[in-house]
This record gives sequence, C-alpha cells and structure tokens, in this order.
Amino acid sequence: MNLQSTYYFKILKPENNLSIIIDQRDDYGKLLFASQDGVRSNLNSRNLIISYLKHPLMTFKIISAIHFEALRLWAKGVKLVKKKLKIKNNVTIESK
Repeated sequence: MNLQSTYYFKILKPENNLSIIIDQRDDYGKLLFASQDGVRSNLNSRNLIISYLKHPLMTFKIISAIHFEALRLWAKGVKLVKKKLKIKNNVTIESK
C-alpha cells in the first residue's frame, strides 16, 4: 500500500453548526472522504456532564474498536510501516 497521499482539511465557517471535511487523495484519485457535523453549545460543566451521561463509554468503545481492527490486521499478517521522517510541527497554516 502506497502511503504517499495528501490530506485536505476544510472547516466551514462555524455559526450554529460546525462542519469539518477531510479529503484524502493520492496520484490515482480520491481515497477517503469523511465529514462530521456538530451543533454549537457552550463549553461549561453542565454541558460536559450531559454529554458524558449521553455517551458514558464512548472513549472505551473507540479505543476498543481501534485495537480490534489492529488485531484483525495483525492476524492477516499486515506489517507495520514506520515513517522515516520525524515531524516536529505537523500543523500547517494556509493563507489565501
């Protein structure tokens, strides 16, 4: 699998809703398109508690799912590909 691909991130201007779009492409075209929409709310203790009560084990579920998929890949014999280049700052700011 070729790991040479480019990611394009787009965050639509947040007002009451927030939309984040991720587009991954390589030399042959589009590999991945992901988006997530959310509703704006104040960041305070009350809203954090409500969010936790709605999804109490969400972190555990996500971490478990990632490890389960890694186990499946390991069982298939997929080898780990390490990056040779170490990036100190992986944040890119684009001005128009």
